[in-house]
Amino acid sequence: SVYDPMIDQFLESGEELVEISVEDKKAGYVVTQLVRRIEKRELDIVASQGGGFVYLEKKPSESI
Repeated sequence: SVYDPMIDQFLESGEELVEISVEDKKAGYVVTQLVRRIEKRELDIVASQGGGFVYLEKKPSESI
């Protein structure tokens, strides 16, 4: 999957939130593909879109 390296780079970056752009792909399509990869890999991150942009964000850690 072309989306796995994007997810891996985000996880390795240590950032809480990143914006992603994929040439020639609509934001909705990219989010759908990222969500599928995230669910398959059971990762604690969220893919979302807003204003035509795609974002990857770490889920907030739950306080105990």
